[in-house]
Amino acid sequence: MKEILSQIYITNNTFNLNIIWICLFLGFAVKIPMMPFHIWLPEAHVEAPTIGSVILAALLLKLGGYGMLRFCLFLLPQESKYFAFFPIALALTGMLSATFSAISQTDMKRIIAYSSIAHMNIVIFGFFCNQNLLALPAAIYQMISHGLISSALFFLIGHIYEQTHTRNIWYYGGLISKLPNFTALLFFFTCANMGLPFTSAFIGEFLLLTSIFSYNWFAGLIAFLSTIGTSIYGLWMFTRMSGGDYKPILNDNILKDLTGNNLLIYLILLISVLFFGIYTTPLFQLIESACAVYFN
Repeated sequence: MKEILSQIYITNNTFNLNIIWICLFLGFAVKIPMMPFHIWLPEAHVEAPTIGSVILAALLLKLGGYGMLRFCLFLLPQESKYFAFFPIALALTGMLSATFSAISQTDMKRIIAYSSIAHMNIVIFGFFCNQNLLALPAAIYQMISHGLISSALFFLIGHIYEQTHTRNIWYYGGLISKLPNFTALLFFFTCANMGLPFTSAFIGEFLLLTSIFSYNWFAGLIAFLSTIGTSIYGLWMFTRMSGGDYKPILNDNILKDLTGNNLLIYLILLISVLFFGIYTTPLFQLIESACAVYFN
C-alpha cells in the first residue's frame, strides 16, 4: 500500500490521492460509525446477544478508528488536512444526533449504542481537529477507555435481560433493593461513561475537549453539550432502573444478583477503568511514541 501511494506521489497525481482518501474515509466512517452511516449500530446491538454486543463495542468499532488513524491520517496526511473539515462536520452532527436520539430511547441497549456513537464521533473529531501531540493521544486513549466501559455496560444489561427477557426501561424500578451488587456496578460504570474524575473516560474526554476548544470554541461548545447529554441519559437510565418503588418483573422469583465468577469479570473491568484514570503515564507514553512518528 505504501509503495503504491509513493508512486502516486511521485507522479504528483493529487486527484487519485483524493479519491483514495475519500474511499478509505467512507469505508471506515461506516464502521465507526459516523453520521449518516450510524443507523445500523443500534439495530445490530438490539439483535445481537450479549457477547456479540460486547465484541462489537469493545473491538469492532475500534477497527474503524484504527483504520481511520492508520490509513487516512498516517498514510495520507496531506489529504487528511485538506479534507479535515468534512469529518469534523460529520462528527459534530453525529454527536448531537446520537445525544438527542439516546434521550428518546426506552431500550437499554439502544441507549448505550447511541452513547457509543457519540463517544466515537468525538474521537474522530480529535483525530482531525488539531493533529498534534495532544489531540491524537487523547483520542486513542478515549477509544481504549470506551472499550472497557461500554463492555461492562453491555454485560450488565445482558445479565438483567437474561433473567427478565425485556430491555424496556419502563418495566424496571427499585432494583437496588433486590440486586445491590448489580446496582453498585451499574452506578460506577454509568458515572465512568459520563467521564467522572479518576476514571479513564475523564482523561480522554478532558483532553479531547481541550483540543476541540483550542480548534474552535463553537465546536468545543457543541462537544461539551454532547457530553452533558451523555450524563443526562446515563443518569436517567440508572435512576429509572434502581430508584423508586420495586416493580415486580417477569421471572421475579429467579432474579439473582452478581456473585462469584460473574462478579470477578466486572471487578477486572472496574480496576482497569480506575487504573487508567489515575495512573496514565505508561499508556500515554506508549501512545505518544506511536503518534510521534506521524509528526516526524
